[in-house]
Amino acid sequence: VANILLAHAGRGGGGGAAGAAVEIARAAARSWLAPLLDTACDRLAYVLRNLFDLAAERNKNNESLD
Repeated sequence: VANILLAHAGRGGGGGAAGAAVEIARAAARSWLAPLLDTACDRLAYVLRNLFDLAAERNKNNESLD
């Protein structure tokens, strides 16, 4: 927290504590949400991979019936 406050002040950040508070909130959100987002992306990739496999199998079966 102190490093963010110092870095914000060193940049001439207008808003002082309010601007630093925004940066702290963003950093906290990133650290909390990043693992959740990674997990969600992994699960979505798994579902999409299975849907693609099912579509390819269905297409193959439809071609063999023709």
